[in-house]
Amino acid sequence: MEAIVYHYGIKREEVESFIDYLRRELKKKYSHVEYTFMEMEGNVLFYCRVKVDDDLVEFKLNVIPGESISLECETTSKHCIELKRVVGRIIYSFSEKPRGKLYLVFTDKMAFAETPTVTLKDKIITKMMSTNILYFLITLMIIAAFIYAFEEYAPIVLVGLQFTLLAFSDKLFVKLGKWTLSDENRKVHLLEVSISEGEYRDFMRNMLSRIGFLKEKIYRNLIAVYGKIDLLHAGEILGVYARDYDFKLNVKSIDIYNIINRISKKMGIHTPKSTILNTIIPNAAAAGISRSRSAMLITSGLLALCDEDEVAGVVAHEISHIYNRDPLALSTIVAGEYLSRVYIIVPLMMSFIPTYGLVSLIAFLYVFAVITGLFFLAKFFETRADMQAAQILGRADSLARALEKIGWKRLRVERSKWGKIRAWLSWNPHPPVYFRLKVLRSGLWKNERRLTLLAGKLCVAEFLNTLFK
Repeated sequence: MEAIVYHYGIKREEVESFIDYLRRELKKKYSHVEYTFMEMEGNVLFYCRVKVDDDLVEFKLNVIPGESISLECETTSKHCIELKRVVGRIIYSFSEKPRGKLYLVFTDKMAFAETPTVTLKDKIITKMMSTNILYFLITLMIIAAFIYAFEEYAPIVLVGLQFTLLAFSDKLFVKLGKWTLSDENRKVHLLEVSISEGEYRDFMRNMLSRIGFLKEKIYRNLIAVYGKIDLLHAGEILGVYARDYDFKLNVKSIDIYNIINRISKKMGIHTPKSTILNTIIPNAAAAGISRSRSAMLITSGLLALCDEDEVAGVVAHEISHIYNRDPLALSTIVAGEYLSRVYIIVPLMMSFIPTYGLVSLIAFLYVFAVITGLFFLAKFFETRADMQAAQILGRADSLARALEKIGWKRLRVERSKWGKIRAWLSWNPHPPVYFRLKVLRSGLWKNERRLTLLAGKLCVAEFLNTLFK
């Protein structure tokens, strides 16, 4: 019996994915493949018999997670030598090739469309979840243009519309999502299909029209029956239609409803209405006029990017917003500033400054400064939510890791002083990522009751330190 050791340590969570990949690649190469595998003392033993020309070659793989893979062949024939090379190439392909990724997202209870399509609503929501506020500003400008038909009552009508939307924002959030979570629809299952980089475009072009069909087949044969996705069976289903492609699979299941429910109970509030938005952008958001009329929206991209502890950190952050009624507080501040500007500040400017052009210039600069100030104020709320999330969970590392994954691009920009200043003055409600990580890891939030005051002090102090350092 000949043996060879491949010095590649497959992670324990990748073992099932590797066995499925090995099985499919061997079937592409050989006409007859028989196999079985078992776990023994932490290792995985894979027994296989393949037909090479007219000979049956038997071999055994011993997979030691994190260390190595050893292959033992029953014969010393040239076929065994060839088999070792084939297995070596399969291991290399599994571990080294750059890959594009497609995520198939499932919940415990779901319906299917014949062909997945990207609607106008999906495009708008994707822009919203990417935190590009230009779309919000343009939308508000268009709405304001129509409302000003009410002349002097237009500002009041606009504010009334704002609070009406806020009052029904929990229901609107649920409508925006793809799947609503409940006690019967608790888990989100993500099947990651990794395709070699060179084949990704061709795979997507040829398989896009079949994705709805494949999802339904996987759901009805696996999730609806067993409550989970088995990689070997999922590989068999996909392999029928994607046999010619080099792909590997991984699966993740998160009981997201349990996470939301558990953290809500810790905070002493009703579990908010919760929905999943199927977009790759990693994000989450909370809305609602009160604790009892609230909703949370979580993207499938966040669930794909983060592990369960990190998702819990993000959920705790959003529940903090609900607990403190931040959506209502911010809406009230914005409405108060807007009405005081329209009915008090601008009329005073016009009465003391004779030139209309100068009034317009000062008003423009004032509005720009106020919007910048409001976004800076919103950073206090976000910092408080970070600290309260750490208090709820009793740890800061889960949210910190999630922020590092979500905000890695911002972290690169924030390496320079100018990047930090831009992040503080940007029209983005979130503070710089480096600062959020610094606060979480400082431990200042421990046993602190006046988190709002502490958040304000820390934000102002860090901004001034960045500005004048």
